[in-house]
Amino acid sequence: SAWGCRVGQPDEPAPADRVQSLFNDIELYPTKTQVFEMLVCARQCARRKSLTLTFGEFCVFAAELRRCSRQARQTPTKPESPVWNVDRENRDKDLLCKHLNGSEASPPPCEVFLGGSCNPTTWRSDIAIPMLKKMGITYFNPQVDDWSTELMEVEHRAKAAARALLFVLDSETRAVAASVEAAHLAAAPRDLLLVLRPYTRHQNIGSETIDDQEYVELSRARATLQEAV
Repeated sequence: SAWGCRVGQPDEPAPADRVQSLFNDIELYPTKTQVFEMLVCARQCARRKSLTLTFGEFCVFAAELRRCSRQARQTPTKPESPVWNVDRENRDKDLLCKHLNGSEASPPPCEVFLGGSCNPTTWRSDIAIPMLKKMGITYFNPQVDDWSTELMEVEHRAKAAARALLFVLDSETRAVAASVEAAHLAAAPRDLLLVLRPYTRHQNIGSETIDDQEYVELSRARATLQEAV
């Protein structure tokens, strides 16, 4: 079988870089963006960190792709309104989540987007996610083990749809890009919760020890961001 050749036993998950080939082997040809959306959807439904697909999840997505392909061949080609397209996309995603969860109740949309400092920080898994789970609040975690550029579009959609944005800028990284993004979002009509952890003199960031000049510059940047927000 395709799964046996590319992955191995049915109880072994398929890594992200083999999923596209698995679909192609059974004559299904989703785009790279669609494949990554499947991986992210499965990761959220299963509440795991890695971007992988189980054999059962793969079968669900394959069946859904075949159903959509049959409908496309049977339906006459005609212009579709943007509203209808969005509704159809939402219905399809809800249906997939129902199958993956094994329940008729589809998961609610993600309420909180977890932005800010990424690797090597662990504030999401250590603090934010356990607290959100305890309170029953849904979330989108952009920090994954197998990140790739195709995930940028998925993250953008999740960020735009989230009710609130939680950005944590800790002292383990310089977080330059995250700081710029937080400043941009602060000027938008969004609910933004910003957490800033101060730097200390001569601390290590990665394998480097920051000198006095860099410490002053990083601290000044954080202070400016705090005033702007």
